Amino acid sequence: MPKIARSQCDESFTKIIEDEILPRLVGAHSTAVGKRPAGEGRAAAMPFGIKEVVAFARACIGEDPHAAQALIDQAIKQGAQSPDLFLGLITPAARHLGELWEQDYCDFASVTIGLARLHEISHRLGYVYQGGPQASGPQRRLLLTTMPGSQHLLGLIVVADFFRRADWEVVIEIGTSAETILETIQHEWFELIGLSVSTERECKALNSLLLRVREISRNPTIRVILGGPVFTSPMGTKAMEMAAEMGVLGCCTSAPDAVALAGAKIPVRSA
Repeated sequence: MPKIARSQCDESFTKIIEDEILPRLVGAHSTAVGKRPAGEGRAAAMPFGIKEVVAFARACIGEDPHAAQALIDQAIKQGAQSPDLFLGLITPAARHLGELWEQDYCDFASVTIGLARLHEISHRLGYVYQGGPQASGPQRRLLLTTMPGSQHLLGLIVVADFFRRADWEVVIEIGTSAETILETIQHEWFELIGLSVSTERECKALNSLLLRVREISRNPTIRVILGGPVFTSPMGTKAMEMAAEMGVLGCCTSAPDAVALAGAKIPVRSA
């Protein structure tokens, strides 16, 4: 990655791992689980050492997309339970990936793939959507994600930073399936969903996804804002015309424009 791009996203990326991705991976019950003495109400915790954590992190960024899940399955067969896996393996593995990025031992694309796989494993274990609000509150909430299957995390990090500075609460989902996106908005309240669209193929698939979003969203008046590489590509004008027919709040080609548009259309509520 060019040095200028690295310097711009380095701090935001590590902050997102610590403040956003790790809490979402562990889920709402992490504090209670972490404080419960081993053996109370369940079997004693299975210990994971640095060797197991590093091996699991390497599996998450390896060529075999099923290797990390295979290690989880093996640990479960050996007696590990979900709290053990989240607190002893998944969370430190995510943190380890961030350290590899900081120390230039791993490139941005590999870390993104690793975090996406950790998200997928977490969804399968069922420790997500348990801590988010179920109704509107004083702070505006935004879900930032890519179109299903895409892993363009860098753009989301930049956009998230701008929205947070404007006092939005931001949740990021990366490398997710359509089902994961829909489950997230069905279980948590968001005023706005921001979707990054990269290709013409994704643009054509957008309408069906938005229909489902509006159908099952916990917030029946959820708004949608679009951005991403497709809108600055040669087919940008066509993509914007297609998006306009879908009733979105707007299409933005920069983070400041997205924040300005969202702020104008979705005012801050009184506490």
